[in-house]
Amino acid sequence: MKPLALLITMFYLTVTYAQKQPLSNQKTAVLILGNDAQSHARGQLDEIAKVFQKNGVFVYKFYFPNADWNDIISKATSCSFFIYSGHGVENGGLDGEFGGLYVKEFV
Repeated sequence: MKPLALLITMFYLTVTYAQKQPLSNQKTAVLILGNDAQSHARGQLDEIAKVFQKNGVFVYKFYFPNADWNDIISKATSCSFFIYSGHGVENGGLDGEFGGLYVKEFV
């Protein structure tokens, strides 16, 4: 019974005191998942997030429909890594060579 109580206590402390904001010198990553990529890319982005977190990078996830453009801009202007999966990336982009992200402006 004691190991179970210890496990539950550790889980509670981990969830309660989980890091919610990056430290002042910590690198950050912005991960964006567009509406049309939800079915196939969510797991891949979650795995990328785990790799970042294991290496000390604070991760912001903006997965449709929980992705506010103003929040994305505020985090993306100073992030170390920017990863986007959605419309425009795998469909050849505007010139058939590469994709991109357009939401009022090109990122």
